[in-house]
Amino acid sequence: MKKAIATIVMTLFLASMLPFVIPASAEKFQELDGVVVRNPQKARVGKNFNIGIYVDDALVETNPGDGSGGDYDFAELYISVAGPGICIMWNDWFEAQGLTIGPTDDLIVAPYVWYLPGPDEILGTYDDIPVYEYSMEYDAAVSKLGDVPGWTGNVVCNANTLGAYTFTLTAKGISIATFTVTVS
Repeated sequence: MKKAIATIVMTLFLASMLPFVIPASAEKFQELDGVVVRNPQKARVGKNFNIGIYVDDALVETNPGDGSGGDYDFAELYISVAGPGICIMWNDWFEAQGLTIGPTDDLIVAPYVWYLPGPDEILGTYDDIPVYEYSMEYDAAVSKLGDVPGWTGNVVCNANTLGAYTFTLTAKGISIATFTVTVS
């Protein structure tokens, strides 16, 4: 009995010393040379799925005057999708304006601002509370990119047909990343 317990304890101890292996199907983040994409783990036909996008600021543009980044006027990022069917894309910024994202729509745009009534509960007075809807947000240290300056955001998608959909991120007129999402 003592030998069996000792064997179990030793097996558990050795198992705890081994590195934890994550199956490839469970990996959510895909690194693509200055771009990190959070892939949906379950993309289904007719159901919304999210794609997270993290892009190094140097890939999307900087201020030509001083080389600084984080400027909505200079940075540009586009997303397009090709697949066996139609895949509609949007995010909070586009949705707030009743729009969807197409291949010629810049994802890096100034925030859309709307207001909630303030403490006096009357909209249109001095104490209204601004609410900002971002398409992509600038961050001086994006952890997913190794703490470099960059842009982060989400795109919601809905595909109408089974199959592999190829997404392409484009900036400065060139493709900076391509990735595939399989919709089942």
